[in-house]
Amino acid sequence: MKIANTDPEVDDIKQDIKSLKNHAGELTEHVKADGREKVEEMTNRAHEQLHHLKDAGREKIRTMESYVQENPVQSIVYAFLGGLAASLLLGRR
Repeated sequence: MKIANTDPEVDDIKQDIKSLKNHAGELTEHVKADGREKVEEMTNRAHEQLHHLKDAGREKIRTMESYVQENPVQSIVYAFLGGLAASLLLGRR
């Protein structure tokens, strides 16, 4: 059996708790929305950087290919020296 409480302070406290629950729910929704926006913004930024890096890498490859075509003997010497250095470094294990 429930006893009816007519104390206005208790009713005010109940109303405040109810209001607090509603505000907490609204705040949670706002935080979720802000989080989603941040994730979307960071994802877009990461995709932009990825495309920029891909383009920069392709440009470097084109530059290297044109250098090799213009200086084939020098390129072969550099490749040989790089392979020799790697062989010496890895052979010392």
